[in-house]
Formats: sequence, C-alpha cells, structure tokens
Amino acid sequence: MKIVHRYILREYIQLFLLCAGAFSVLSVGHLLFNLNDFLVGRRTPVSLVFTLLWYRLPMLLLDVVPAAVIFGMLLSVGRLAREHEMDVLRTSGWSLSRITTPLILATVVLSTLVFVWYDKVVPAANHAYLEHIRRIRFQDVLPMINENMFIKGPNNRYYYVRRINNSTQRMEGIMIFETSKTGYPRFITAETGRIFRNNWELNDGIIHELNKDGWVRLEAEFKHMTVDAGDDLTGFFGQQLTMEEMTRQQLKEQMERFGRSGFDVSVFAVEYYMKTAIPYASVILALIAMPFACLLSRKGRIWGVVFSFLVMLVYFFLQVVFRSFGQNHLVTPIMAAWGPNIIFLVIGLGVLYQIRR
Repeated sequence: MKIVHRYILREYIQLFLLCAGAFSVLSVGHLLFNLNDFLVGRRTPVSLVFTLLWYRLPMLLLDVVPAAVIFGMLLSVGRLAREHEMDVLRTSGWSLSRITTPLILATVVLSTLVFVWYDKVVPAANHAYLEHIRRIRFQDVLPMINENMFIKGPNNRYYYVRRINNSTQRMEGIMIFETSKTGYPRFITAETGRIFRNNWELNDGIIHELNKDGWVRLEAEFKHMTVDAGDDLTGFFGQQLTMEEMTRQQLKEQMERFGRSGFDVSVFAVEYYMKTAIPYASVILALIAMPFACLLSRKGRIWGVVFSFLVMLVYFFLQVVFRSFGQNHLVTPIMAAWGPNIIFLVIGLGVLYQIRR
C-alpha cells in the first residue's frame, strides 16, 4: 500500500472511530432514557438495567456503523479537499477513484464484518435481551406488546402471532402449523384470539388440511375454535422467537415451512433480505458521501455535518417506507430491502460521474 493510501486510510479510520464512539454514547443514552421506567417507576435493580444495556448494544451498533461511515467519509475526504491536498494529488495524476479506493475497500470489509455480526451475534443478543424483558413482564413489572412472534410448541406444532398484548393476552394475525392425526399437515389461521392458560381461543379463521403433495384436501371456516396447547402457554414464552431474534437460516426455514402451506411469507422475506441489505448500506453511503465531500468542502465542515444528518434521516425514512411497502405487497420483498440502497447508489454514482468529468 502506498504512503498516500495509508495516510488517507488512517484519516478515515480515526474519524470513523471518533464518530462511532460519539454515536454509541448517544444511542446508549437514548436506550437508558427508554429504560428509565425500570430505574425509577418500577425500582428494577440497576444491575439488571445494565444487563439489558449489554445485550442491546449489538443491535445499537447496526445503526451506529452506517452513520459513522458517512460522517467519517465526509469529514476525512472533505478535509483533504478543503486543504487542497486532494487538488495536489489530482494534479499529480491521481484520479478520485484511485485516491479513495482504500476507503471503499475498508468499508466493504467493515460491512462484511457487520453482516456476520448481524447474523451471528445480534439474534442471540436480542433473544437474551427480550428474555429478560419477558421475565420482568410476567412479574407484572413491564406490560409489553410483541409483534411477529414465533413459538415452537409441543408435538411439533409451530405458532405465529403478528401482534400480542401480553397484559390482556389478546392476539391478532394468528397462524398455527401442525401435523394432524391422519399424518397430513394442517394449517390454521385466525384474525384474533386470546390465551387462557392451556388453550388458545381463536376467532374468525380458516382450517387448511394438506395432502402429502402440498395440495389443499380440506378447507373449513370457523367463527370460534379452541386449540389445546398441551401445556400452560406461559411456559412457551422463553422459547418464542421474534424476527429480530432469528438468523438468516432460521428465517429461511420459516419461509420454506409456511410457504409450502400457502401462507403469505412477505413479512419474513423482507426481513430475510434486509439482513444483507442493512450491513452493506455502509458501502452505499460511503459512495454517496465521497463525491459530496468534494463538493461541500469549500463551504466548511459544518455543511458536511448537516449533509450527513440529512442523508441519514432520508435513508432511514426510505428504509421504513420500503419495508412497509414490502410487507403490504406494493413492492417485492427484495426490492423492499434493497430499494433505499439502490436509490442512493444511483445518486452517488451520478454525482461521482459528474465530478470525474
């Protein structure tokens, strides 16, 4: 690696780490503010609060990394341009892409590490965090509403609940997959339901019984139905998995299992693709930050900071919008996950092309 590349890369890494540290402090402060009810209202031990903080930190870093990347890129490249070091290099025959290639490669490596982190570390940490929350909730400390929850019950039965209010035990969007006594899979859906210890009381649903080839051999509607869970369902909450507690492989298995039964798996597919799109968003944000750093360098560092905040706000807004579109079948799941990245990539490459001209 050339001396110039080491110099530029060191500048980028230092500013990235500085911004990552600053955003981590802000994220931790925001989380502590949200957990204030534990500290004051519910008199939960401080040690438990910091345990929750420890398990939530891996998830917080997913938002910290892209923000630190765009700030680090804008501030490092912007400083080089503002102090005319970039002009010196370019008049010496160095193109902008050659100058910044180490920065992009470093961001790609970082994004790959985040991808592994998101798939291996974050789900386990989220599960531990939510287990503590559930334990507190069942002690009547913190009522909570969960969404997109999976429960693996006895007798090879799987439950999915789109939304459950744990204080009232009222459920919405219920799906149960099981193997019937005849050996054929059975698929039960219901609009609403309620938990009564060993039983689930389901309302307004449909029963599908499938043959060995996956075709529907029996279909029946019901207004009210009781499902025997075979045990006190409160014992299942330690085994429940929301989508943020699942790895990509676990999401894929759920998609395959329920997809064969005709169940709409768009919600799971969106989350599956986002487990790749979110980590590699840092590369896209770096590509858009690099040319804008050159354009904004003459306006002062404050403009780079303002631009970084605006880019992050717009990106997260688009992420929420596209995720909602995907879950409501307005776009395909893969487009819902990668749509914001594609939009920012096109903008970044377009501006970069104009600068290189």
